[in-house]
Amino acid sequence: MIIEKDLPCFLSEKGYYNFIYPTDERAILREGCAAERLSWMSGDNRMIALRVPRMCVLPINFSGSSTKHINPPIQEETTIVWISR
Repeated sequence: MIIEKDLPCFLSEKGYYNFIYPTDERAILREGCAAERLSWMSGDNRMIALRVPRMCVLPINFSGSSTKHINPPIQEETTIVWISR
């Protein structure tokens, strides 16, 4: 799928049993980026997981966890973000 407009998203973290969970840390997913929808569920089932190129994720705040999702922004590397349904 192609992202049609800039979207707010949430970054991910590895948790129990190495599952990937959404965090409270927000970012912007850039318009025009290719995204792969994953069949993963968030805890409350209100979010959709997407695999996107790291260069498509723009942090709103810079912190240790946000910079690991974007730095270095190499096109071949991907990260998982979560968007609202």
